[in-house]
Amino acid sequence: MKTVILILCLIAGNATAKEPSIHDAHNKDEAFGMMYTLIMKFKVYVFMCDKYHPDLSNSFADSIDLWNERHEKSLSNYASYFEEVPKKEMDELVALNKKVYERRIIQFNRMSSEEQKAMCNKQIKDLRDNIYESEIPNMFKLLRGE
Repeated sequence: MKTVILILCLIAGNATAKEPSIHDAHNKDEAFGMMYTLIMKFKVYVFMCDKYHPDLSNSFADSIDLWNERHEKSLSNYASYFEEVPKKEMDELVALNKKVYERRIIQFNRMSSEEQKAMCNKQIKDLRDNIYESEIPNMFKLLRGE
């Protein structure tokens, strides 16, 4: 799981590149950790964007719904695997994500309103364009059971 944590740190900061990440999942444990991190990223941005730019709430919700539909099998397998993760490893993953997303919230709060709105729109676009599957395809394949 320590490998997962290191990979998650790198992916959390590099999840916007247009080419596949060299830090893609190599096994089911890594895929689980990466999906957890990605879902937490979505939750943080939904919260922040709803708070500061409620006019984007419907667009964000629609994009999340579309993303969930596209990845139904991966998310179902992720949810099943969630119960198998040892408590200690889950606690490590939660703690890591807390630190990562506390920084994201601080950075978001330091942005101007225009920059915040641009960030929200980027997150919405990334979800609609399904960029994560092209960046970390092995994560999705492993979670689909391929």
